[in-house]
Amino acid sequence: MIQQLLTLSQEMLEFAEKGEWEPVGSLQEKRLQLMEEIFPLDAENMNQSQTAEQIQSILALDKQLMDLAAAQQKEITAELGKFSQGRQATKAYHSASRS
Repeated sequence: MIQQLLTLSQEMLEFAEKGEWEPVGSLQEKRLQLMEEIFPLDAENMNQSQTAEQIQSILALDKQLMDLAAAQQKEITAELGKFSQGRQATKAYHSASRS
């Protein structure tokens, strides 16, 4: 099941790298459900070193995904700022043209 988490994490990162954020959200929901099913782990019935490696890989993928999300958020914030400035300029123009 940890392998499924790793696969979902890899898929999420692939979509994020393409700028396709909607599937990332859907996969995150699936991943959270899977996490609820498998955690806490049954340490006695698993290969602990392999599981530790998989978890480290998942954490590394998550960091990359969060970095991409932060960059995307900055980009969206900048675009919203430009949009807001455009609206203010339009308001000022309409206000001045009515005077």
